[in-house]
Amino acid sequence: MAQYRDMNGVQHVVQINMKVRRRIREATEWDLLEMAHNPQVLTGFLDAIKLDDSIVYDILGAIEQLEPTAIEEAADGTTHEKASAALMEAIADFFPEGSPMKNGLQDLLATVLEVQETARRAISEQVKAAVEALDISSMASSAAAPMNG
Repeated sequence: MAQYRDMNGVQHVVQINMKVRRRIREATEWDLLEMAHNPQVLTGFLDAIKLDDSIVYDILGAIEQLEPTAIEEAADGTTHEKASAALMEAIADFFPEGSPMKNGLQDLLATVLEVQETARRAISEQVKAAVEALDISSMASSAAAPMNG
């Protein structure tokens, strides 16, 4: 079951059934079943959530029957990443076993998570190198030097 924890520590379960699918469609005009039958709609959806973070919160709001702004206010960068992954997992879970849509979305989610982890490691290494390149002792002695005034 897809879930994420917001920055206030609240656990959110993200689950989609046919009733929730209707709420998503009414709130956002994105229809999961239309995506399954029309790859161009799916591509449009994936592009849209990549470019506009608010769509993720609009959909989560429809799923959880909460105002999207309430969910967004309890989100930081980590929350957004986890909530987006939970949303993709819940969309994949919506489709029946063996469905090309389910398999494709699961593969996409696995790839996204792998790319995120690779990017995280690369950024971590860059930050570590930048910190190691700092001459901390020189900075400390400059700060401690008497000021003329």
